[in-house]
Amino acid sequence: MVEQCRRLSGVLLFFLFLGMQSEAAAFSFSAHEAREAQEEASVKEKRTKRVEELMSVPCRASLAKTKTAIIIGEATDDRGWETKQEKFGPLFDEVNRRLRRVGVKTYTQEEITSQIAQEEIQAFLGNDPDRAVAAAKKLKADYILRGTISSKIRLNPVVHVNELFVAMTFTLVDAKGKTVASITEQGDSFAGADTLGAALVLVRDKADLVVATLYNGLCGAGGPPASATAARTPPAPRATAIDSRESAAKSIQDF
Repeated sequence: MVEQCRRLSGVLLFFLFLGMQSEAAAFSFSAHEAREAQEEASVKEKRTKRVEELMSVPCRASLAKTKTAIIIGEATDDRGWETKQEKFGPLFDEVNRRLRRVGVKTYTQEEITSQIAQEEIQAFLGNDPDRAVAAAKKLKADYILRGTISSKIRLNPVVHVNELFVAMTFTLVDAKGKTVASITEQGDSFAGADTLGAALVLVRDKADLVVATLYNGLCGAGGPPASATAARTPPAPRATAIDSRESAAKSIQDF
């Protein structure tokens, strides 16, 4: 009888211990969620302030006197650079539309591909400064925006499903091939190997900081020739590469 009581007490203590562990785990999970929400809110606030700072330069009148060409390409492991611009139509339209909203004058894809040979586009995307100058001269462009996509597929160790990691870098260069602004954003997706689809989602989710950085770069670079900008308002601090790990943010009113 005594032995049975001991066994029963042991079983009860075991289940009591499990219950305590479960409660502790639940408490830790809730605390973790609260910390994550707080961190996300803090990052979002910092990102919003950064966007407002970058967009505070009043230079839309100056931007109206310049023109920017957008060229997009994808770096692949097996095929090198994918540079056929028609492949990136939806992505081009997304970037183009947002830039035009903040006053940036741009070329259409048709205008770009009719004046620049495919070989020149490929060399430019490969970061050839001489080709950048040549492309700008042919287009009579003041700036060229290079959008490059890179991706990797890795097995997620938690859910054991292939995860697609996408990075997109936007680099703004002037007609002399000098970089005036650059920003990289990153994202991930479980939606198979649709790199362009993931890049499009990435641009839509993080367009506010991307556009603000490029806008500020154009304003800080001086906009049109010096003779046309003598009375221009002094620019805000020049935008540089932004750490894309800050988190996603919603668009501000102007985008």
